[in-house]
Amino acid sequence: MNPLLLTMLSFFCFCATHFLNPVYVAVQGTPYHGDVETTTTAYEYYVIPKVSREASVAVCAPPLVQMAKQEPDTVYVAVQGTPYHGDVETTTTAYEYYVIPKEPKKRRQCGCGTCCCILAVILTIFFLVPRTPSVWLSKLTLSADSENVPVLYGSFAYQNNNYFEVDWTDGDLDLFWLPDDGQLIAPVCSGSTEDPNAACEFYDKGWCAINLGSFLQADKKLTTESRQTKHSKYTLTQTTQQAACATQIVLAQAAHGKQRMLSKGSVKAKGTVRNFGRVHVSSSYYYLA
Repeated sequence: MNPLLLTMLSFFCFCATHFLNPVYVAVQGTPYHGDVETTTTAYEYYVIPKVSREASVAVCAPPLVQMAKQEPDTVYVAVQGTPYHGDVETTTTAYEYYVIPKEPKKRRQCGCGTCCCILAVILTIFFLVPRTPSVWLSKLTLSADSENVPVLYGSFAYQNNNYFEVDWTDGDLDLFWLPDDGQLIAPVCSGSTEDPNAACEFYDKGWCAINLGSFLQADKKLTTESRQTKHSKYTLTQTTQQAACATQIVLAQAAHGKQRMLSKGSVKAKGTVRNFGRVHVSSSYYYLA
C-alpha cells in the first residue's frame, strides 16, 4: 500500500476517534397525533457534536415542552429532527408540534372600538349641548331727520354660541335715559309741572331711568348660523313725550357733556336643538358724545 495513502488513512481514523465521536442525548416529549393527546412516554435521540471524550456518555434530558390540547387560538410549529435508534441512524424526518399562544386580536379590536365610541359620544355632546345665545346693543347713534327732529338708531348684535342655527323673533327692546342728579327735566319730558321725577320708570343704582322709546325689530325674524354673530340696525320709535325727552338730551349734552343711556328688553331665540325662550338684552351703559 502506498505509504502516503496509509498515513492519510491513519490520520483520518485518529480524528474520527478523538473529535468526531458524537454524544447522544435523550429528549423526552409527548407526541401529538391529530386531536388525540397520548400519555405514552417516548424517547428520541438527537445527535450533538462531542466537545471532549469525558462527555461521550448518553444523558437523559428532562422533558422540554409539554404538549397541550388543540385550542382554537393556538399555532402549531413543526420542529424537524433526526431520530437515533440503537446503533443505526436513520434519515426519517420526524415532526413534533409545540403550542405557541396566539395574540388576542379580537380583544385588542374590541378595546379600540370602545375608545372610538367614547370619543364619538364626547364630541357629540360637545357640539350639540345647548349654549344660551346673547344679544346686546352694540352701537347707539343720535342724528336729526329732515325736519331737524332728533332720531336715535340702535345697532344690536345677535351672537349664536351654538353649533346649530338659532332664529331670533319678537324683539322687545327699550332705551332709557339716566340723567345725572340735579339735572333739570323739562315738564314736556316728565309729563308733570310739579314733579320732575314723574318721568322715572324705575331707578338703576340711584339714577332715574326715563323711557326714550322702543326699537322695533324691522326684520321680524333674524337667523344666525353656527357660531355666528349678526348685527341689525333699528330706529327708535317714540311718542310725543319721548321725542321731547330726546330733544332735551341734545340740550343737556351741550350743557353737561356726555349723557348716560341704558338698554333693556328681550328677544325670542329658538334653535334647532332647543328653544331658549326669551333671551334678555345684556344691560350696559352707553354714552352720547
